[in-house]
Amino acid sequence: MTIGKHKKDEKIFDPSELQFYSSSTLATILPIPSKWVHPQELNSNLDKNACPFEVTFDGCEISTKDLMRRKPNRTSAGRFSSGSSSSRNNVFSTRSDHHVLRLTTVYYFEVEILFSLNSGADVSIGFFDLRENDNQVSDLRGHDIGSWGYCGKEGRLYYKENGRLMSKSTLKFCNGDTIGCGVNFVRNTIFVTKNGVYVGEAFTIPDTVETLFPAISLAQWNAVKTNFGLNQNEKFKFDIDGYVEAFKLDLFKKVEDFKIPKLTLKDGSTITDNSDVKKMINSMVKSYFVHMGFSESLKSFKKDLSLEETNVKHTDAEIGEKLMRETEFKRQVKLSIMNDDINKTLKLINCEHPQILENEGKVLNFKFRLECLKLVILIKDGKIDESLELAALLKDQFKEKQYQEYLKLVVQLLAFQDPRESPYFRILYSFEKSRLIDNLVTCVNFKTGLPPQSSIDNVIIHTDANLGQDPSSELIDLIEDYTTL
Repeated sequence: MTIGKHKKDEKIFDPSELQFYSSSTLATILPIPSKWVHPQELNSNLDKNACPFEVTFDGCEISTKDLMRRKPNRTSAGRFSSGSSSSRNNVFSTRSDHHVLRLTTVYYFEVEILFSLNSGADVSIGFFDLRENDNQVSDLRGHDIGSWGYCGKEGRLYYKENGRLMSKSTLKFCNGDTIGCGVNFVRNTIFVTKNGVYVGEAFTIPDTVETLFPAISLAQWNAVKTNFGLNQNEKFKFDIDGYVEAFKLDLFKKVEDFKIPKLTLKDGSTITDNSDVKKMINSMVKSYFVHMGFSESLKSFKKDLSLEETNVKHTDAEIGEKLMRETEFKRQVKLSIMNDDINKTLKLINCEHPQILENEGKVLNFKFRLECLKLVILIKDGKIDESLELAALLKDQFKEKQYQEYLKLVVQLLAFQDPRESPYFRILYSFEKSRLIDNLVTCVNFKTGLPPQSSIDNVIIHTDANLGQDPSSELIDLIEDYTTL
Protein backbone atom coordinates (compact mmCIF):
# COMPACT_ATOMS: atom_id res chain seq x y z
CA MET A 1 0.00 0.00 0.00
CA THR A 2 1.67 3.14 -1.12
CA ILE A 3 0.74 6.76 -1.47
CA GLY A 4 2.49 8.77 -4.15
CA LYS A 5 3.53 12.32 -3.33
CA HIS A 6 5.48 13.49 -6.35
CA LYS A 7 4.38 16.30 -8.65
CA LYS A 8 4.16 15.88 -12.40
CA ASP A 9 7.27 16.47 -14.45
CA GLU A 10 6.87 19.78 -16.26
CA LYS A 11 9.28 18.83 -19.06
CA ILE A 12 7.88 19.10 -22.58
CA PHE A 13 6.89 15.72 -24.00
CA ASP A 14 9.67 13.75 -25.63
CA PRO A 15 8.66 10.89 -27.99
CA SER A 16 11.66 8.89 -26.79
CA GLU A 17 10.02 8.65 -23.37
CA LEU A 18 6.89 6.81 -24.51
CA GLN A 19 7.94 3.64 -22.69
CA PHE A 20 7.44 5.47 -19.37
CA TYR A 21 3.70 4.93 -19.72
CA SER A 22 3.87 1.13 -20.13
CA SER A 23 1.49 -0.86 -17.94
CA SER A 24 4.32 -2.71 -16.22
CA THR A 25 5.99 0.45 -14.92
CA LEU A 26 4.52 0.26 -11.42
CA ALA A 27 5.39 -3.41 -10.98
CA THR A 28 8.95 -2.63 -12.08
CA ILE A 29 9.27 0.24 -9.64
CA LEU A 30 7.65 -1.47 -6.68
CA PRO A 31 7.82 -5.30 -6.73
CA ILE A 32 5.71 -6.90 -4.00
CA PRO A 33 5.24 -10.50 -2.83
CA SER A 34 2.96 -12.37 -5.23
CA LYS A 35 3.59 -16.11 -4.65
CA TRP A 36 5.47 -18.70 -2.64
CA VAL A 37 8.77 -19.70 -4.20
CA HIS A 38 9.12 -23.33 -5.28
CA PRO A 39 11.95 -25.02 -3.37
CA GLN A 40 13.89 -25.72 -6.56
CA GLU A 41 14.09 -22.00 -7.23
CA LEU A 42 15.94 -21.59 -3.94
CA ASN A 43 18.14 -24.65 -4.34
CA SER A 44 18.87 -25.84 -7.88
CA ASN A 45 20.54 -28.97 -6.48
CA LEU A 46 17.30 -30.14 -4.91
CA ASP A 47 15.99 -33.41 -6.35
CA LYS A 48 12.53 -32.83 -7.81
CA ASN A 49 11.34 -36.20 -6.49
CA ALA A 50 12.56 -35.21 -3.04
CA CYS A 51 10.61 -31.97 -2.97
CA PRO A 52 8.97 -31.93 0.47
CA PHE A 53 5.74 -30.24 -0.61
CA GLU A 54 3.63 -29.39 -3.61
CA VAL A 55 3.20 -25.82 -4.82
CA THR A 56 0.45 -24.93 -7.30
CA PHE A 57 1.22 -23.22 -10.59
CA ASP A 58 0.19 -19.77 -9.29
CA GLY A 59 2.35 -20.25 -6.20
CA CYS A 60 -0.49 -19.56 -3.76
CA GLU A 61 -1.35 -23.09 -2.54
CA ILE A 62 1.00 -25.44 -0.67
CA SER A 63 0.32 -29.00 0.42
CA THR A 64 2.30 -31.51 2.51
CA LYS A 65 -0.46 -34.13 2.54
CA ASP A 66 1.47 -36.73 0.48
CA LEU A 67 4.85 -36.64 2.19
CA MET A 68 4.65 -40.30 3.13
CA ARG A 69 4.32 -41.35 -0.50
CA ARG A 70 7.12 -39.09 -1.66
CA LYS A 71 9.68 -40.34 0.90
CA PRO A 72 11.92 -37.29 0.56
CA ASN A 73 15.65 -37.49 0.89
CA ARG A 74 16.03 -36.21 4.43
CA THR A 75 19.58 -35.07 3.82
CA SER A 76 18.89 -32.70 0.95
CA ALA A 77 15.40 -31.27 1.25
CA GLY A 78 13.86 -29.38 4.13
CA ARG A 79 15.05 -25.83 4.47
CA PHE A 80 16.44 -25.76 0.92
CA SER A 81 19.88 -24.37 1.56
CA SER A 82 23.27 -25.99 1.45
CA GLY A 83 24.39 -27.33 4.76
CA SER A 84 20.92 -27.43 6.30
CA SER A 85 19.17 -30.53 7.47
CA SER A 86 15.97 -31.97 6.06
CA SER A 87 13.98 -29.88 8.51
CA ARG A 88 13.67 -29.25 12.16
CA ASN A 89 11.23 -31.89 13.37
CA ASN A 90 10.01 -32.44 9.79
CA VAL A 91 8.92 -28.83 9.32
CA PHE A 92 9.29 -27.69 5.72
CA SER A 93 9.54 -24.02 4.78
CA THR A 94 9.59 -21.54 1.95
CA ARG A 95 9.29 -17.77 1.38
CA SER A 96 7.72 -15.32 -1.04
CA ASP A 97 9.25 -14.25 -4.34
CA HIS A 98 9.87 -10.65 -3.24
CA HIS A 99 10.61 -8.94 0.02
CA VAL A 100 8.46 -6.12 1.38
CA LEU A 101 9.88 -2.66 0.74
CA ARG A 102 9.74 -0.14 3.59
CA LEU A 103 8.22 2.25 1.06
CA THR A 104 5.09 0.07 1.27
CA THR A 105 4.57 1.36 4.84
CA VAL A 106 1.90 -1.25 5.67
CA TYR A 107 1.86 -4.73 4.11
CA TYR A 108 -0.56 -7.59 4.80
CA PHE A 109 -1.33 -11.11 3.54
CA GLU A 110 -3.67 -13.94 4.60
CA VAL A 111 -3.36 -17.73 4.73
CA GLU A 112 -6.38 -20.05 4.77
CA ILE A 113 -5.90 -23.48 6.33
CA LEU A 114 -7.38 -25.89 3.78
CA PHE A 115 -6.44 -29.08 5.58
CA SER A 116 -4.93 -30.04 8.93
CA LEU A 117 -5.14 -32.80 11.51
CA ASN A 118 -7.59 -32.64 14.42
CA SER A 119 -4.77 -31.74 16.77
CA GLY A 120 -4.44 -28.36 15.05
CA ALA A 121 -2.68 -26.80 12.08
CA ASP A 122 1.04 -27.44 12.39
CA VAL A 123 1.66 -24.35 10.30
CA SER A 124 3.72 -21.25 11.09
CA ILE A 125 3.15 -17.94 9.32
CA GLY A 126 5.27 -14.83 9.59
CA PHE A 127 8.26 -12.93 8.27
CA PHE A 128 12.02 -13.28 8.21
CA ASP A 129 14.87 -10.95 7.37
CA LEU A 130 17.01 -12.56 4.68
CA ARG A 131 19.94 -10.26 5.49
CA GLU A 132 20.17 -11.77 8.99
CA ASN A 133 20.08 -15.38 7.76
CA ASP A 134 22.59 -17.56 5.94
CA ASN A 135 19.70 -19.82 4.93
CA GLN A 136 17.24 -18.97 2.18
CA VAL A 137 14.25 -19.62 4.46
CA SER A 138 13.37 -19.96 8.14
CA ASP A 139 11.20 -22.47 9.97
CA LEU A 140 9.70 -19.57 12.00
CA ARG A 141 10.09 -21.52 15.27
CA GLY A 142 12.54 -19.10 16.86
CA HIS A 143 15.71 -20.86 15.72
CA ASP A 144 16.86 -18.07 13.40
CA ILE A 145 17.85 -14.47 14.08
CA GLY A 146 15.54 -12.09 12.29
CA SER A 147 12.56 -14.45 12.10
CA TRP A 148 9.10 -13.96 13.58
CA GLY A 149 6.47 -16.72 13.36
CA TYR A 150 2.94 -17.54 14.53
CA CYS A 151 2.47 -21.32 15.09
CA GLY A 152 -1.14 -22.53 14.98
CA LYS A 153 -0.87 -25.95 16.62
CA GLU A 154 0.90 -24.60 19.69
CA GLY A 155 -0.74 -21.17 19.67
CA ARG A 156 2.57 -19.43 20.22
CA LEU A 157 4.57 -16.55 18.75
CA TYR A 158 8.23 -17.45 18.23
CA TYR A 159 11.23 -15.19 17.75
CA LYS A 160 14.91 -15.03 18.68
CA GLU A 161 16.32 -12.30 20.91
CA ASN A 162 19.88 -11.94 22.26
CA GLY A 163 20.67 -15.43 21.05
CA ARG A 164 17.76 -16.99 22.95
CA LEU A 165 14.59 -18.63 21.63
CA MET A 166 11.64 -16.57 22.86
CA SER A 167 7.91 -17.30 22.70
CA LYS A 168 4.58 -15.80 23.74
CA SER A 169 1.18 -17.45 24.08
CA THR A 170 -1.67 -16.52 21.71
CA LEU A 171 -4.68 -18.06 19.93
CA LYS A 172 -4.43 -21.48 18.26
CA PHE A 173 -5.71 -22.01 14.73
CA CYS A 174 -6.79 -25.10 12.81
CA ASN A 175 -8.58 -26.42 9.72
CA GLY A 176 -10.84 -23.78 8.12
CA ASP A 177 -9.27 -20.78 9.87
CA THR A 178 -7.83 -17.81 7.99
CA ILE A 179 -4.76 -16.23 9.55
CA GLY A 180 -3.46 -12.82 8.54
CA CYS A 181 -0.02 -11.41 9.07
CA GLY A 182 1.05 -7.83 8.44
CA VAL A 183 3.92 -5.45 9.01
CA ASN A 184 3.65 -1.77 9.94
CA PHE A 185 6.94 -0.07 9.15
CA VAL A 186 5.84 3.17 10.83
CA ARG A 187 5.54 1.42 14.20
CA ASN A 188 8.12 -1.28 13.31
CA THR A 189 5.72 -3.99 14.40
CA ILE A 190 4.24 -7.22 13.01
CA PHE A 191 0.52 -7.76 13.69
CA VAL A 192 -1.70 -10.84 13.27
CA THR A 193 -5.40 -11.50 12.64
CA LYS A 194 -7.65 -14.55 12.86
CA ASN A 195 -10.77 -14.99 10.71
CA GLY A 196 -10.91 -11.28 9.99
CA VAL A 197 -10.49 -10.19 13.62
CA TYR A 198 -7.49 -8.18 14.73
CA VAL A 199 -5.55 -10.18 17.34
CA GLY A 200 -2.90 -7.54 18.04
CA GLU A 201 0.72 -6.59 17.58
CA ALA A 202 2.76 -9.76 17.90
CA PHE A 203 6.36 -8.59 17.47
CA THR A 204 8.57 -5.53 17.41
CA ILE A 205 11.15 -5.54 14.62
CA PRO A 206 14.39 -3.53 14.35
CA ASP A 207 14.19 -0.33 12.30
CA THR A 208 17.19 -1.62 10.33
CA VAL A 209 15.21 -4.43 8.68
CA GLU A 210 15.38 -4.02 4.90
CA THR A 211 14.80 -7.48 3.37
CA LEU A 212 11.69 -8.71 5.15
CA PHE A 213 10.09 -11.69 3.37
CA PRO A 214 6.71 -13.28 4.10
CA ALA A 215 7.48 -16.88 5.10
CA ILE A 216 5.61 -20.08 5.89
CA SER A 217 6.46 -23.51 7.30
CA LEU A 218 4.32 -26.64 7.32
CA ALA A 219 4.66 -29.99 9.03
CA GLN A 220 3.29 -33.17 7.45
CA TRP A 221 -0.44 -33.37 6.55
CA ASN A 222 -1.23 -29.70 6.08
CA ALA A 223 -2.47 -27.62 3.13
CA VAL A 224 -2.89 -23.85 2.81
CA LYS A 225 -4.04 -21.23 0.34
CA THR A 226 -2.59 -17.72 0.39
CA ASN A 227 -4.07 -14.37 -0.58
CA PHE A 228 -1.30 -11.86 -1.31
CA GLY A 229 -3.86 -9.15 -2.09
CA LEU A 230 -3.23 -8.97 -5.84
CA ASN A 231 -6.54 -10.46 -6.98
CA GLN A 232 -9.27 -7.81 -6.79
CA ASN A 233 -11.95 -10.52 -6.80
CA GLU A 234 -10.49 -12.17 -3.69
CA LYS A 235 -11.03 -9.90 -0.72
CA PHE A 236 -9.23 -10.12 2.61
CA LYS A 237 -11.32 -11.29 5.56
CA PHE A 238 -9.66 -8.58 7.65
CA ASP A 239 -10.45 -4.96 6.81
CA ILE A 240 -6.88 -3.86 6.13
CA ASP A 241 -8.05 -0.56 4.61
CA GLY A 242 -9.95 0.17 7.82
CA TYR A 243 -6.79 -0.62 9.81
CA VAL A 244 -4.79 1.87 7.73
CA GLU A 245 -7.49 4.54 8.01
CA ALA A 246 -7.69 4.09 11.80
CA PHE A 247 -3.93 4.39 12.00
CA LYS A 248 -4.02 7.52 9.87
CA LEU A 249 -6.71 9.05 12.10
CA ASP A 250 -4.37 8.64 15.04
CA LEU A 251 -1.67 10.49 13.08
CA PHE A 252 -4.17 13.22 12.12
CA LYS A 253 -5.06 13.72 15.78
CA LYS A 254 -1.41 14.21 16.65
CA VAL A 255 -1.13 16.79 13.87
CA GLU A 256 -4.26 18.63 15.01
CA ASP A 257 -3.17 18.61 18.67
CA PHE A 258 0.22 20.08 17.80
CA LYS A 259 0.58 23.66 19.04
CA ILE A 260 1.86 25.85 16.21
CA PRO A 261 4.33 28.51 17.37
CA LYS A 262 4.05 32.14 16.25
CA LEU A 263 5.19 32.62 12.66
CA THR A 264 7.67 35.34 11.73
CA LEU A 265 7.69 36.49 8.10
CA LYS A 266 10.69 37.65 6.06
CA ASP A 267 9.82 41.32 6.66
CA GLY A 268 9.99 40.76 10.42
CA SER A 269 6.23 40.89 11.01
CA THR A 270 4.66 38.22 13.20
CA ILE A 271 1.42 36.36 12.62
CA THR A 272 -0.24 36.56 16.02
CA ASP A 273 -3.94 35.85 15.62
CA ASN A 274 -6.54 34.24 13.39
CA SER A 275 -7.20 37.45 11.45
CA ASP A 276 -3.58 37.51 10.27
CA VAL A 277 -3.79 33.86 9.27
CA LYS A 278 -7.02 34.53 7.37
CA LYS A 279 -5.44 37.39 5.41
CA MET A 280 -2.49 35.20 4.50
CA ILE A 281 -4.71 32.32 3.38
CA ASN A 282 -6.92 34.64 1.34
CA SER A 283 -3.86 35.96 -0.45
CA MET A 284 -2.66 32.41 -1.14
CA VAL A 285 -6.05 31.38 -2.55
CA LYS A 286 -6.12 34.43 -4.82
CA SER A 287 -2.61 33.64 -6.02
CA TYR A 288 -3.67 30.10 -6.86
CA PHE A 289 -6.71 31.25 -8.85
CA VAL A 290 -4.55 33.67 -10.82
CA HIS A 291 -1.87 31.10 -11.56
CA MET A 292 -4.32 28.44 -12.70
CA GLY A 293 -6.57 30.74 -14.72
CA PHE A 294 -9.69 30.28 -12.57
CA SER A 295 -11.14 33.67 -13.49
CA GLU A 296 -14.73 32.87 -12.53
CA SER A 297 -13.61 31.68 -9.10
CA LEU A 298 -11.49 34.78 -8.74
CA LYS A 299 -14.47 37.00 -9.58
CA SER A 300 -16.55 35.26 -6.91
CA PHE A 301 -13.69 35.61 -4.49
CA LYS A 302 -13.51 39.38 -5.14
CA LYS A 303 -17.14 39.79 -4.13
CA ASP A 304 -16.23 38.83 -0.57
CA LEU A 305 -12.67 40.10 -0.30
CA SER A 306 -10.76 43.21 -1.36
CA LEU A 307 -7.65 42.22 -3.31
CA GLU A 308 -4.63 43.80 -1.69
CA GLU A 309 -1.31 44.16 -3.47
CA THR A 310 1.85 45.22 -1.62
CA ASN A 311 5.33 46.28 -2.68
CA VAL A 312 4.21 47.42 -6.17
CA LYS A 313 3.78 50.90 -7.68
CA HIS A 314 0.50 50.30 -9.52
CA THR A 315 -2.91 51.09 -8.07
CA ASP A 316 -5.15 48.31 -6.82
CA ALA A 317 -7.55 48.89 -9.72
CA GLU A 318 -4.78 48.59 -12.33
CA ILE A 319 -3.42 45.42 -10.80
CA GLY A 320 -6.87 43.93 -10.44
CA GLU A 321 -7.66 44.61 -14.10
CA LYS A 322 -4.37 43.13 -15.25
CA LEU A 323 -4.77 40.05 -13.11
CA MET A 324 -8.31 39.49 -14.30
CA ARG A 325 -7.36 39.89 -17.98
CA GLU A 326 -4.50 37.38 -17.76
CA THR A 327 -6.53 34.99 -15.64
CA GLU A 328 -9.44 35.11 -18.08
CA PHE A 329 -7.01 34.52 -20.96
CA LYS A 330 -5.65 31.38 -19.30
CA ARG A 331 -9.18 30.18 -18.60
CA GLN A 332 -10.16 30.61 -22.25
CA VAL A 333 -7.02 28.80 -23.45
CA LYS A 334 -7.63 25.87 -21.09
CA LEU A 335 -11.31 25.67 -22.05
CA SER A 336 -10.59 25.73 -25.79
CA ILE A 337 -8.03 22.93 -25.50
CA MET A 338 -10.31 20.77 -23.38
CA ASN A 339 -13.13 21.35 -25.93
CA ASP A 340 -10.86 20.31 -28.84
CA ASP A 341 -11.13 23.81 -30.36
CA ILE A 342 -7.45 24.24 -31.25
CA ASN A 343 -8.16 26.93 -33.86
CA LYS A 344 -9.58 29.09 -31.06
CA THR A 345 -6.55 28.29 -28.89
CA LEU A 346 -4.17 29.48 -31.61
CA LYS A 347 -6.25 32.62 -32.20
CA LEU A 348 -6.28 33.49 -28.47
CA ILE A 349 -2.52 33.08 -28.11
CA ASN A 350 -1.82 35.03 -31.32
CA CYS A 351 -3.84 37.94 -29.96
CA GLU A 352 -2.36 38.07 -26.45
CA HIS A 353 1.04 36.36 -26.45
CA PRO A 354 2.11 35.51 -30.05
CA GLN A 355 5.74 35.08 -29.01
CA ILE A 356 4.80 32.00 -26.98
CA LEU A 357 3.89 29.98 -30.09
CA GLU A 358 7.41 30.19 -31.44
CA ASN A 359 8.96 29.46 -28.07
CA GLU A 360 11.51 26.71 -28.62
CA GLY A 361 11.12 24.13 -25.87
CA LYS A 362 13.54 21.38 -25.09
CA VAL A 363 11.95 19.26 -27.84
CA LEU A 364 9.00 20.83 -29.65
CA ASN A 365 7.56 24.36 -29.83
CA PHE A 366 3.97 25.14 -28.84
CA LYS A 367 2.72 25.89 -32.37
CA PHE A 368 3.79 22.46 -33.61
CA ARG A 369 2.36 20.70 -30.55
CA LEU A 370 -0.99 22.46 -30.91
CA GLU A 371 -1.13 21.69 -34.64
CA CYS A 372 -0.33 18.01 -33.91
CA LEU A 373 -3.07 17.91 -31.28
CA LYS A 374 -5.45 19.31 -33.92
CA LEU A 375 -4.29 16.53 -36.25
CA VAL A 376 -5.04 13.90 -33.60
CA ILE A 377 -8.52 15.37 -33.12
CA LEU A 378 -9.20 15.31 -36.89
CA ILE A 379 -8.16 11.65 -37.06
CA LYS A 380 -10.27 10.85 -33.98
CA ASP A 381 -13.29 12.50 -35.59
CA GLY A 382 -12.82 10.56 -38.85
CA LYS A 383 -11.92 13.61 -40.99
CA ILE A 384 -9.35 11.73 -43.08
CA ASP A 385 -8.94 14.19 -45.98
CA GLU A 386 -8.37 17.12 -43.64
CA SER A 387 -6.00 14.97 -41.58
CA LEU A 388 -3.86 14.08 -44.61
CA GLU A 389 -3.77 17.70 -45.74
CA LEU A 390 -2.66 18.97 -42.31
CA ALA A 391 -0.09 16.15 -41.92
CA ALA A 392 1.48 17.05 -45.29
CA LEU A 393 1.59 20.73 -44.32
CA LEU A 394 3.29 19.99 -41.00
CA LYS A 395 5.76 17.61 -42.62
CA ASP A 396 6.79 20.32 -45.05
CA GLN A 397 6.90 23.09 -42.45
CA PHE A 398 8.78 21.30 -39.62
CA LYS A 399 11.69 19.40 -41.11
CA GLU A 400 13.83 18.85 -38.01
CA LYS A 401 14.26 15.23 -36.92
CA GLN A 402 12.41 15.52 -33.60
CA TYR A 403 9.39 17.06 -35.34
CA GLN A 404 9.32 14.39 -38.03
CA GLU A 405 9.54 11.56 -35.50
CA TYR A 406 6.67 12.93 -33.44
CA LEU A 407 4.58 13.50 -36.57
CA LYS A 408 5.10 9.84 -37.56
CA LEU A 409 3.65 8.74 -34.22
CA VAL A 410 0.56 10.86 -34.83
CA VAL A 411 0.07 9.69 -38.42
CA GLN A 412 0.20 6.04 -37.24
CA LEU A 413 -3.27 6.61 -35.75
CA LEU A 414 -4.63 6.52 -39.32
CA ALA A 415 -3.84 2.79 -39.47
CA PHE A 416 -6.55 2.07 -36.88
CA GLN A 417 -10.22 1.83 -37.71
CA ASP A 418 -10.79 3.35 -34.28
CA PRO A 419 -7.77 5.52 -33.30
CA ARG A 420 -8.66 5.02 -29.62
CA GLU A 421 -7.42 1.43 -29.97
CA SER A 422 -3.87 2.65 -30.56
CA PRO A 423 -1.58 2.28 -27.53
CA TYR A 424 -0.35 5.83 -28.25
CA PHE A 425 -3.77 7.51 -28.41
CA ARG A 426 -4.01 8.48 -24.73
CA ILE A 427 -0.45 9.80 -24.81
CA LEU A 428 -1.00 11.85 -27.95
CA TYR A 429 -4.48 13.06 -26.97
CA SER A 430 -5.50 13.09 -23.28
CA PHE A 431 -2.01 13.29 -21.79
CA GLU A 432 -0.82 15.84 -24.34
CA LYS A 433 -3.83 18.09 -23.68
CA SER A 434 -2.99 18.13 -19.97
CA ARG A 435 0.69 18.74 -20.66
CA LEU A 436 -0.05 21.57 -23.09
CA ILE A 437 -2.33 23.29 -20.60
CA ASP A 438 0.25 23.02 -17.82
CA ASN A 439 3.11 24.18 -20.06
CA LEU A 440 1.16 27.09 -21.59
CA VAL A 441 -0.10 28.35 -18.22
CA THR A 442 3.43 28.18 -16.79
CA CYS A 443 4.82 30.03 -19.81
CA VAL A 444 2.17 32.77 -19.62
CA ASN A 445 2.83 33.22 -15.89
CA PHE A 446 6.53 33.61 -16.63
CA LYS A 447 5.90 36.15 -19.41
CA THR A 448 3.66 38.23 -17.14
CA GLY A 449 6.12 38.24 -14.25
CA LEU A 450 4.35 35.79 -11.93
CA PRO A 451 6.49 33.37 -9.92
CA PRO A 452 6.76 29.74 -11.12
CA GLN A 453 4.46 28.49 -8.33
CA SER A 454 1.63 30.04 -6.44
CA SER A 455 1.87 30.51 -2.68
CA ILE A 456 -0.32 27.45 -2.12
CA ASP A 457 1.94 25.35 -4.37
CA ASN A 458 4.97 26.48 -2.36
CA VAL A 459 3.31 25.64 0.96
CA ILE A 460 2.36 22.17 -0.30
CA ILE A 461 5.83 21.49 -1.74
CA HIS A 462 7.67 22.53 1.41
CA THR A 463 5.21 20.82 3.77
CA ASP A 464 5.44 17.63 1.73
CA ALA A 465 9.25 17.77 1.89
CA ASN A 466 9.13 18.20 5.67
CA LEU A 467 6.67 15.32 6.02
CA GLY A 468 9.04 13.10 4.05
CA GLN A 469 11.65 13.50 6.79
CA ASP A 470 9.37 11.93 9.40
CA PRO A 471 8.81 8.14 9.00
CA SER A 472 5.55 8.34 10.98
CA SER A 473 4.03 10.50 8.22
CA GLU A 474 4.49 8.01 5.37
CA LEU A 475 0.79 7.15 5.34
CA ILE A 476 -0.27 10.79 5.00
CA ASP A 477 -0.98 12.06 1.50
CA LEU A 478 -0.97 15.83 1.77
CA ILE A 479 -3.12 16.33 -1.35
CA GLU A 480 -5.67 13.58 -0.72
CA ASP A 481 -5.96 14.00 3.05
CA TYR A 482 -5.68 17.75 3.59
CA THR A 483 -6.08 19.69 0.35
CA THR A 484 -9.31 20.18 -1.59
CA LEU A 485 -9.15 22.79 -4.32
